[in-house]
Amino acid sequence: MSSALRKRVGSGVLSQAVASGSNLLVSLFAARELSLSGFGSFAAAYSVYIALVGLHRALILEPALGRRVPSLDADRRVISSSVGASAAAASVLVIVGLLLGNEFGRAIFLLGLVLPVLAVLDAGRYLAFSNQQPSRALAIDVAWAVAIVVGFGASVQFSISLSAPAVIGLWGAASLAGVVLVARWWGLAPPGLSWMLECWSIGWRYSAQWAATTGAAQVALLGLGVFAGVGAVGAVRGGQLLFGPLNVLFAGFLAVVIAEGARLSDSRLLRLAAATSALYSMVAAALTGVLVFMPDQVGESLLGASWQSANAVLVPIGLSAVMGAIAAGPIGSLRSLMAADTTLRITVITAPLYLFVPVAMAVQAGSVGFAWGLFVCSSWSALVWWVGFGLRVSGRVESRVELQARG
Repeated sequence: MSSALRKRVGSGVLSQAVASGSNLLVSLFAARELSLSGFGSFAAAYSVYIALVGLHRALILEPALGRRVPSLDADRRVISSSVGASAAAASVLVIVGLLLGNEFGRAIFLLGLVLPVLAVLDAGRYLAFSNQQPSRALAIDVAWAVAIVVGFGASVQFSISLSAPAVIGLWGAASLAGVVLVARWWGLAPPGLSWMLECWSIGWRYSAQWAATTGAAQVALLGLGVFAGVGAVGAVRGGQLLFGPLNVLFAGFLAVVIAEGARLSDSRLLRLAAATSALYSMVAAALTGVLVFMPDQVGESLLGASWQSANAVLVPIGLSAVMGAIAAGPIGSLRSLMAADTTLRITVITAPLYLFVPVAMAVQAGSVGFAWGLFVCSSWSALVWWVGFGLRVSGRVESRVELQARG
């Protein structure tokens, strides 16, 4: 990995860390300052945002990462589609919020008002990665983080009590600081859907892949609760929470690898995939070691009463994270090849296992069995992703050799 590439990867990971860190601060603020029902309304509204941003990235932004030759016109069409799609979703949220009328409804209403702004900010971040300018993504995230700290810091300093809708509104409004930079570098565009429609053949596959993976994980947790009780769900979620920093790294790695891989030859792409998986898996293994041998006092300070149950599942969850890290290289590389058909087929092969294997093992051994089931599924997934990536690359090489022979 060249020094320039290492610098871009570092900027990408740091950018994601800043974005995730600022959102974590907002969540902690909400948990501390809101009532139990208020925090529930905030969490539910934020979950809606997470679902919408996942679809937005799959349909519009991830196809933009795989472009070999970005252009300002295409960049503006990406922003235009982000505005158009988010405005459509926002109108639904506003109507639903008005119909509900309760605190959650008001939070959804405010989310609808700020959703287009959040979508433009996210589009700017992805365009920065696509154009191999992750420092711009970092600047956008820092601007948003500073605005969040100033806004929520002022509410604490002046003892201003915020409701769940107000927290959502202030958090979303703070993203205007980052949107100013997006407008400066790319300009703003009127609502449209031309980019999304142009990339539909890829976008719908990415969306289906995202929905299948996310849906399988949620249904599996539901099954765990049915067969082993809500305490088992809390143990697994507590263990997964401690591995949250890996998700930050993965998001940063993935965005950079997709953008970089789109410009590489097959041999260099293979090396990039191997280097990504090796580096990420070493980080996952190191974090697993730290958490497994972490003193009980530290664990209890992080998770409170949930620590003892979460501690029992750290080893299998950590090993599952390592296997997931091994799959990171081919996942990003296949996205850089715009191989949406291959990634969707792999998801169809791997996602169903997450529905059945962990739950079946949970019936026998509760949360610990469930966690080992996740490890089994992650191991199988890593193997399938690497085999699928290897077959795709070898097929491309054979096709080029055949064309050269004909020529």
